[in-house]
Amino acid sequence: MAGPDVELTLDMNCAWTLYEERKKVEELREFRLKCFEEPISPPENYDGLAQLRRVCGIPIAVGENVSTLMDFERLVPVANPGGAF
Repeated sequence: MAGPDVELTLDMNCAWTLYEERKKVEELREFRLKCFEEPISPPENYDGLAQLRRVCGIPIAVGENVSTLMDFERLVPVANPGGAF
């Protein structure tokens, strides 16, 4: 069991659609997650990631699938597009 001072990060591996993720966020809120990693499919759904970020209020880490500077720049306002946080 983790105590109240342990920060949890949940890596979804693009497991859910935006609709599914929005429902799951409410179920997971009690765990006070540090962030979600790669929460929705497809991972390049930047508008969906922005929408999820606004709704859930939990930071989002993405970027392992980003291959262009333009995609990276689009992610900066939405998420933490890096390998470490």
